[in-house]
Amino acid sequence: MLPQKLFFVHNFNRFHLDIKLTCDAARSLASRALSAQGAEADVADCVASALVLADADGQPSHGLSRTPSYVEQMLAQKVDGKKLPCVTKKGASSIEIDANGGFAYPALELAVQQLTDLCDTQGGVSMAAISGSHHCGVAGHPVEKIARKQYLGLMFANTPKAMHAFGGSKSVFGTNPISFACPRKAADPIVIDLSLSVAARGKIVQAAKQGRAIPDSWGVDPQGQPSTDPDSVLQGSLNAIGGIKGMALAMMVEILAGALANSHFGFQASSFFDGEGGPPRVGQLMLSINPFEFNPDFIDSVEFLIQELAATSSNSFRVPGVRRFQARKQSIASGLTYPESLITQIESFAAA
Repeated sequence: MLPQKLFFVHNFNRFHLDIKLTCDAARSLASRALSAQGAEADVADCVASALVLADADGQPSHGLSRTPSYVEQMLAQKVDGKKLPCVTKKGASSIEIDANGGFAYPALELAVQQLTDLCDTQGGVSMAAISGSHHCGVAGHPVEKIARKQYLGLMFANTPKAMHAFGGSKSVFGTNPISFACPRKAADPIVIDLSLSVAARGKIVQAAKQGRAIPDSWGVDPQGQPSTDPDSVLQGSLNAIGGIKGMALAMMVEILAGALANSHFGFQASSFFDGEGGPPRVGQLMLSINPFEFNPDFIDSVEFLIQELAATSSNSFRVPGVRRFQARKQSIASGLTYPESLITQIESFAAA
């Protein structure tokens, strides 16, 4: 039986039936599916909320479409849906969080809570190293939550190998996202969220599923040649943004999220997309910074910068993060559209 609060939209251009759900209905469906397949209720709710928020923000490669692969990985014991993270205090303002081979989302939620509490009580800068972790989803979400508590948020996350070192063709680094969020005066935070590959691997996986070609700048085939075939690029390797500069940044993230967080490097980690191999056990490093201890007029300084950028860009300047917040508002008001085949599959997990 399909979930409540949905209606059908026939998309004749793609010759399949689409289903529109409210955000609440999508969360409920995903949570029920994950719970039915072995996740603890709190974990299932946390993961489902993160997936639906990704869809709401216009990031479907990190959204509900991940549910089947998450279920596959739980069943293969590649990720443990019953494990909750645990915290060890390392210093006055630093903590270590062990995700215990479980989903990353509960560990990230715990990190946001702990880091902002530490900034409240200790001030200055707080840091969390997350080990034994999994796919972090939309990297901008945890730092956004930090910024909404009036702190600066930073996150570095390493991921399974997908990107070659400069001049090579063999994947060594992950796409290794970096995210940053900054509070504003009477506005949504600035959110900067980028992977260090020209395109996120999830977007290429989606193109392969939909039979779409990709730009030849996104990656190379197994022979190291540029390709517009997403399957060839998935078998080959992705290109870094900015060439050798992007590779240097990817190495930096491997050191911060892999070595410092005592986790696997990208070339050691198994895929986030299937049940093959053991737990990926990647890492994330998160920081929360109280900017007002350094500059009491910090928010005014940020607004001054934004005004200058807007004044010098011929009305084309957009504060990073604005598009996602516009999409989120629209999604909450109008709902989310999914392929019928995906919803049917997730419903079958929930009914098991």
